[in-house]
Amino acid sequence: MTYSTTVGVDLAKNVIQISVVSGRGKELSNRSFTRRKFAEFLGKQKASLVAFESCASAHYWARWRSRTRTYERPGRW
Repeated sequence: MTYSTTVGVDLAKNVIQISVVSGRGKELSNRSFTRRKFAEFLGKQKASLVAFESCASAHYWARWRSRTRTYERPGRW
């Protein structure tokens, strides 16, 4: 499956940093969210490749997001 955007996610205890990159490699957005705002962001995000760092909370968010419309591929950056 081909996605028009990739969302890179850096998970921390209280703040989650995201970077949205176009299919051509141009950074479209670079923002930080609280956990609640991050969940809202993922719920509104169109189908994208979401790349989480590998950690315990990555599996939580991957399962949460897989209930919506996006394929998850946890891995190391």
